[in-house]
Amino acid sequence: MPRRRGQEAAYQQVAQGLRAQIDAGQLLPGMPLPTEPQLEQQFGVSRITVRRAVQILRDEGRVETRHGSGSYVTPPRSRRRLSMQRYADPRPPEAGATIDREFDEVDAEGDVAAALQVQDGTLLLRRRMVQRLNHSPQKISTSYLLADMVAGTPLADPAYEPWEAWTIAQLADLGVKVTAVEESVLGRRPTAEEMQTLTLQGSDPVQSITRRMLAGDRPVEAAVDIVVPADRFFLDYRIDLP
Repeated sequence: MPRRRGQEAAYQQVAQGLRAQIDAGQLLPGMPLPTEPQLEQQFGVSRITVRRAVQILRDEGRVETRHGSGSYVTPPRSRRRLSMQRYADPRPPEAGATIDREFDEVDAEGDVAAALQVQDGTLLLRRRMVQRLNHSPQKISTSYLLADMVAGTPLADPAYEPWEAWTIAQLADLGVKVTAVEESVLGRRPTAEEMQTLTLQGSDPVQSITRRMLAGDRPVEAAVDIVVPADRFFLDYRIDLP
């Protein structure tokens, strides 16, 4: 693929060719790209040229590379809106939504103990969840509840799928009325584990949300790290003034 004056470089032409295949539906979301040798043969270019072309698509968010597996067409990423209203008006999970969950009991310490206003060593239920939409990872959530408050209830049962917006209703079933929710949001770079779980590229930022639910003055739930990709979510808030 010789380059003439005024023509695009070979790697840009390969990138455009792959873009056209993605837009035409020849390469569907989640599908692997052809291998490097296949792309070399298809476009008549060197491996270095192929890699530069794939890097362009990766920088555009059209392609994601999985270590040891190859490059794949990026699934659609929904720009969803998160707002305080979701606590007042919880809704059923979206169509295509699934959740991976791990529950265990841990001792309170550090920031978690401080958020729940309990002594270090107090037994807590930790719930770690990865929420997906049409198989695309959307959110990582790690939250803590007082073990003695939720033991033997649906809140402690991973099979019950306690979606985040439903926690308030589940606590209400236990006679615990949540009267306030506190949140703070920090933009940062993802950890290596977050990058792998959320299929992020190295330049993709995340929003880290810290949350606390209170019943009166008593903290009843703490989420010290809810992590969402910054390019997939809006965080909307309304503040009612007295």
